[in-house]
Amino acid sequence: MIELQAGPFKTAHDAGNRSYACRAVFTFSDETTLEVRDGQIWDGSFRFDNAVSGQSAFEIGACIINQLSFTLNNITGDYDGCTFAGAQVVAYIGLYDSEGALLPQTDGGTDYWIQKGVYYVDEVDTNGDLIKLTCLDAMANFDVPLSELDPADWHSKNSQTGEPTQFSTPWLLFHGICDYCGVPTDVVERDIIQFLNNANYTLFYQFNANQIASLSCRDALSALCQFLGVYATIDRFGLLRLMYIRHQGTVHEMTTAAMTQFSRSETDVIITGIIITATDGKIYSRGSDAYPIQLDQNMINSGYADKVAQGLYRLFAGMTFRPFEATHLPDVTIEAGDNIRITDRAGNVYQSVITHTEFSPGRMQTTECNADPAAAASGTRYSAAAKAISRAAVATYEALPDKPSINSVTLEGNQTGDTLGLVDETDALSNEEIEALLAQADS
Repeated sequence: MIELQAGPFKTAHDAGNRSYACRAVFTFSDETTLEVRDGQIWDGSFRFDNAVSGQSAFEIGACIINQLSFTLNNITGDYDGCTFAGAQVVAYIGLYDSEGALLPQTDGGTDYWIQKGVYYVDEVDTNGDLIKLTCLDAMANFDVPLSELDPADWHSKNSQTGEPTQFSTPWLLFHGICDYCGVPTDVVERDIIQFLNNANYTLFYQFNANQIASLSCRDALSALCQFLGVYATIDRFGLLRLMYIRHQGTVHEMTTAAMTQFSRSETDVIITGIIITATDGKIYSRGSDAYPIQLDQNMINSGYADKVAQGLYRLFAGMTFRPFEATHLPDVTIEAGDNIRITDRAGNVYQSVITHTEFSPGRMQTTECNADPAAAASGTRYSAAAKAISRAAVATYEALPDKPSINSVTLEGNQTGDTLGLVDETDALSNEEIEALLAQADS
């Protein structure tokens, strides 16, 4: 959640002012810069897509690439000489007062801009008059083969010879991936140790580095995050962070009366167990299978898988949230991973976690918590990263002369549908009613 400091900006925003201003600053490969604002950015095109879990299932260990897209007005040819591909974009959001002036953060201060993210132009689509840009955050840097790394950068070393061994510790893997992919982070070794302590793991945990060498760096980072019970995200200042999905800290308070659409699952989701498939295909679990988190953790050898299941169960057992989808007035402070409490017209309160949100000034915002219904979750489902790890493990075992049986390893799992089993609790508003709400917020 983006915390607003006391002052004119916060006062106006808390009162319902949603007359947002847009600003983007480009830095090109030759280190020249370009700033664009409203008027140069096509109205309604400045859109942020932010997620910390999959679109149809609640996951841990997600490493999702977040996206900014917008369209530049090039009717007068102002940007004909610009090479946007690969340029860095720092995005900002401001707030206009009723007279069209930008609000300051403090009385008498300068114009206040909230930094909303650091992105890199990935796609450029133009017809001459308009230039549509699709930008990705630094999570995309991890989409390179892990095998490109020098083993000395992420393998443990033999204490006698100093040569890389076949093992890697969580910290060496994390540090090696971030360093090679050029992604800045403020996570240090003691933070990784604290995550291990929280899950009650031994501090000397080791992964078989050879078994994961055929993955991408993002696959390996995702598997590491699953092991630690966290998700990875690039924050609005461009730093990689490891975060827990849990009910803690500040909560967004919303009512369905302020929404144009709200639908919810009929019941809460309660995490009841952990199921892990180890490197040899054996399954280890804790808790019940009513609503388990299932991980095909082929980074984890059988000798340790039971302790990993126990550690993750310690972190997640009993976590309760309500899957929902909502459309509401835009709110720049909402970020994926935030907690939210929604009160409906009957006074019922639903506690949840935001797993995905799309924010665009001048348009309604969509916010949701994605999770399978309990019945679907009790079946087998694995994340894309887990499937990649499983395929890599199979390839590794096939190359071994005395390989153990892996007949019980499920490569693809049983895929559930995208439906969340939601109950619609709002009457559909007309386009005119939605435009009226937006106009009221802008006034």
